[in-house]
Amino acid sequence: MTVEDLHNDAWVIALEIGDRRGRLIDFSDPEDEELVMKAVNLQNVRRGDWNLRHSIRIDHQPDGEDEGSKWVERLPARSSSDPLVSLLARESAVDTDAMLAASYSQATAYAITFANFNNDRQKVCMRLVISDCRLTRRVAAAGDSVQVQPSMFDRIERIPPTFMPMQGRALTSVAGDEREVGQHVFSF
Repeated sequence: MTVEDLHNDAWVIALEIGDRRGRLIDFSDPEDEELVMKAVNLQNVRRGDWNLRHSIRIDHQPDGEDEGSKWVERLPARSSSDPLVSLLARESAVDTDAMLAASYSQATAYAITFANFNNDRQKVCMRLVISDCRLTRRVAAAGDSVQVQPSMFDRIERIPPTFMPMQGRALTSVAGDEREVGQHVFSF
């Protein structure tokens, strides 16, 4: 906190006190000055951010401690920051992409469909005329089945990158044909 911050806080506090009292603060009056100083002290010192006042810098070396005892050196790093883990994740992604490229499966069809729709789930749902929840279940089931059982056409046929699924059909009720009250006939 700088001196300018304290000056700004003092003016804001002076206006708030003036609004509560119904008259402006007179800075030539020692009592009004004292009132503003107490309020600034209360706000910035006594009620200041406890976490900020009691925090430590993570790159600070405490006096009298050994070299290498900074908090930043004690904190654990994310597992993704490990070069070996990062390399394994990239290779796994390449293996998955290669497997899907060589596969003639529903999972590959979904992957190509998502790529063609720029990964916009809502557009894919609108194209297939299904809910987002239903799409999630279908994609998960396709992924599970491609891992367990390869397709008969793997490495023989490939799904073209321009693949676009057929437009889904919405169920519509036939307005004129009602069997009983509450039952409708759906056309497929």
